[in-house]
Amino acid sequence: MCDIKTLCMSLTFHLLFSAAGSDIPIRASRFADGLRSMRFLISVNDTWAGPGGCLATVATPPLTPGQKYNETLPIQIGDCDHGPMTFTVSKTFGQTSDLYHVEVTFYSYVLQGASPPTCQIGWNGTYLLPTSDDPDHTLLPGCFLSESREGYHMTYFWFYILQWHVL
Repeated sequence: MCDIKTLCMSLTFHLLFSAAGSDIPIRASRFADGLRSMRFLISVNDTWAGPGGCLATVATPPLTPGQKYNETLPIQIGDCDHGPMTFTVSKTFGQTSDLYHVEVTFYSYVLQGASPPTCQIGWNGTYLLPTSDDPDHTLLPGCFLSESREGYHMTYFWFYILQWHVL
């Protein structure tokens, strides 16, 4: 729902991407500065759970950029993992079609003692559009990584941008 202080995503898309190329960095800057929250889909496959692993996917609540989410009640990803999560959004300019890098860090309980899984999502401020050339390609911008605490059991992570809120 839109109110006087909130821009709908369709209006944001129009304001950001209907301008000439020289206006895009200025409008991109305003968009990043106005980003208030994002929701993500997180999928985990922990191989310590046997041949099939432990597979789970959750949608996060709205998260604020640069703030670790809820230290006392971490994001629970099924029975596979849990932990706080943070993300930052930075503007990119140059030889890429992405206007932003969204860096996601998940402080995994399974990987305690190791560096927290972190990856960057290239994002143009909108959802991707389907094509007939690659109909199985995901339409949500995302990233994938794998980590191991002891080098034997791998844990795989997928992070996708699900929703965003801009003022």
